[in-house]
Amino acid sequence: MLTRTPAIQAQHRNERRTDRYIRTALFVGIVLFLALPAGAEEPGASNAADATATLETAHKHLEWLVGSWVGTGLGGDVEESWLPAKGGQMMGLFRMVVDGEIRFSEHMAIGSFDHEGTQRIELRLKHFDNQLHGWETKEQVVSFPFKHSEPGHVTFGGLEFIQESATAMRIELKMRGKDGVRTEVFKFERTSH
Repeated sequence: MLTRTPAIQAQHRNERRTDRYIRTALFVGIVLFLALPAGAEEPGASNAADATATLETAHKHLEWLVGSWVGTGLGGDVEESWLPAKGGQMMGLFRMVVDGEIRFSEHMAIGSFDHEGTQRIELRLKHFDNQLHGWETKEQVVSFPFKHSEPGHVTFGGLEFIQESATAMRIELKMRGKDGVRTEVFKFERTSH
């Protein structure tokens, strides 16, 4: 009978944990890759003045988002927190926990960014694993261009924030897969922390 030392047992546990992280990273990477790409149309923000006016409107329509939220999505527990707009950007954080372990987190910004020489309103984000290693390269971001806003409902390319009540919201992420387009739904409740 083969006897494993505690050191070997710990090594096997770490290898299994690493395998789970790799599978999760691949899954989330595929999810993000399959997110619907931005459409060619721009939301009327062809110059800096238009972009500023539209950005202020989008931020106003997202004021309800400021604060902390907890919920579910992608098969795990999710949390999201947003700061109010300052310096032309709203900033947010997201994390996903599955089986008590952080699978990934995101640092997000909603603002006006340079896109091929033109200012464009976008939600931009970067992903990090539970060791704070970035998934994207230093210069690379995942971006969702602004499409439409109204009070309680803001749409970015393939991503929608929907206020259901003063204490509940829904985020819908449209993804394209081999079976067509599907929508992943995240449901959140406002929390005091």
